[in-house]
Amino acid sequence: MNAVGILAALHARGARFALLEGDRLAVWPRAALDNELRSAIREHKAELLRVVPGTAERHCGVAEPAAPGPWRLILERNEPLPGPIHLPDGCTTITNPVRCIEATLIDLERAVAHRNAGWESAFTFLIDGYIERLRACGVVARVEPVA
Repeated sequence: MNAVGILAALHARGARFALLEGDRLAVWPRAALDNELRSAIREHKAELLRVVPGTAERHCGVAEPAAPGPWRLILERNEPLPGPIHLPDGCTTITNPVRCIEATLIDLERAVAHRNAGWESAFTFLIDGYIERLRACGVVARVEPVA
């Protein structure tokens, strides 16, 4: 598991991830963590510090610029599937696909806004995961540069 996988796993469990004073990382709720995830966070701490919002400037001087934009979100089809939907990760079940679509679209819009602002953040690293989650719920979407 790498930093993006860790952030995706935390997101799937409804957990939040942030940088505290110094180089301390926080995850809440703590119940979202199991021993495997704790171990992965410790192992990939340096990589996580590079992708967690607000930490790139602290560790590298400036944030890594995103690919030139502007970028846009395209919804090609929105036909929500009935729940429950079991995701291929084997541990996530979506019981209310419509609410999942709403929440995922909000996260995806935030990721596109971050990318358009030239920021690399945890959100921009999770775009593919958001697209896959939408697809599992019956929505076909893509993020592309404006021509």
